[in-house]
Amino acid sequence: MSRSSSTIMGGWISGISTVDATEFSFFLAIPTIFGATALTIFKSGMNFNSGEIITLFIGFVIAFLVALIVVEKFVSYK
Repeated sequence: MSRSSSTIMGGWISGISTVDATEFSFFLAIPTIFGATALTIFKSGMNFNSGEIITLFIGFVIAFLVALIVVEKFVSYK
């Protein structure tokens, strides 16, 4: 079971609307993702070449945009 589905189902059990539970789950993911990325970068010794930095940035932006689209579609699903 994923973190997001656990958060959303926990919200439902608590009586929170789907929209609020989804938004909370999405906003909860932001510090988690940043923390995991920072830990990975720190553990790697900060030894990145410019290509790896660009790849990391592009991957982050694309993943963030896809997450926004998926959350919007999920929230609007009836």
